[in-house]
This record gives sequence, C-alpha cells and structure tokens, in this order.
Amino acid sequence: GLSPEAAAQWQRTAEREFALWASSKHCDATRVNNFYEIQQTACLSWLMNGDACVLLEYEKPCRDMPYGLRLHLIESDRVSTPNSGGHNVNLYATDPDNGNRIFNGVEVDSGNRVVAYHICSTYPSSSLYARKEWKRIKAFGSRTGTPNVLMIYETERAEQYRGVPYLAPVIESLKQLTRYSEAEMMAAVINGFFTLFITSTRYSS
Repeated sequence: GLSPEAAAQWQRTAEREFALWASSKHCDATRVNNFYEIQQTACLSWLMNGDACVLLEYEKPCRDMPYGLRLHLIESDRVSTPNSGGHNVNLYATDPDNGNRIFNGVEVDSGNRVVAYHICSTYPSSSLYARKEWKRIKAFGSRTGTPNVLMIYETERAEQYRGVPYLAPVIESLKQLTRYSEAEMMAAVINGFFTLFITSTRYSS
C-alpha cells in the first residue's frame, strides 16, 4: 500500500540503518571486525574447514549503537561432541539429559531435526593446559523460534549436518606429493656433496 515515493524513502531509511550497524565493529561480539569483514572471514573458514559457525547474540543497545544484534564467529573446530578429542567422530554419542544423538557436535532429535549445538570452550584437540567445557546452545530460540546458531556449509548428501573442506578429497595426495618433493630435494643436496677420502699406507720395518 505504499506509494513509489514512500517505498523509495523506506528503502533509503532501511539501507541507512543497516549500514549504521554493518559498518560498525559493534556488530561483532568480539569488537574486531565489521559485518563485511565477518563475511570474508566466514567464507575463508568455510573453504578451509568445510563450515563456519556463527552465534547470534544480543546485547543491550547503547548510545553508540541502537541495535543489540551481535555476530560471534567462532572456529568450527570448537563445535564438537562433548568429552571428545576432536580427532574422530563418535556415531553413538548421545545427550545424557534427553537421549538425543550428537554427530560431531550437532545434536538431533528422534526425527533427525537439529535441536542444539555443543561448543567447546577451547580447541578439543589442543594439548595445551586448558579446562575444556562444552556449552549446549539451542539451534532455535524457545520464545521466538529464530536461529541462535548459523552453521554455514554446502550440503552434498542427505542428512548431512557438517561441511567437508574443499581439499579433503586430495589432502592425502598433496601430503604424498610434499613428501616426494622433499625427498627429491634432499637427494639432490646429498648428490651435490663433494666427498674426499684420505688413505694412507703403513709400512713396517
């Protein structure tokens, strides 16, 4: 029911308000990047790790930022099954409170619907001395139904809950190629050595 002039004015106002939030580092929960830099980092994480995880958090609006939405981009390696090392996938892990199955940090109910994500306080596979605690975050808000977690990845198979890195199919070949190249370079270095043997003849009187 808006006139063309009113619609154009509404569009300009919406773009201005979005730019106010997106161009500010207040949109980042860690106060490091603006919205466009967060997208760049998320895209790079998606390519390297197979997926990117974003938490939608809210803070009380302040004078400098009237909007409370905050994006918290975390390392996807931290999304893992509780009490696991992060090196393997336990297909039989369950949540002791409700019996839901957990696939690599993604909790699904009996209907295979994603209901929560389990996020470790540090890297699960890290050998550094750090207390590892897993926090369960609901996939959708109980009151609003809006997403609390955005898991960004490309689905390749049915009932796929995590992404696959782009280099995963060829990572073994790349590793073998690296070893072969290093062996060839070492062989060339050894062949370039100048070896000198000193011999003596000992006579007895």
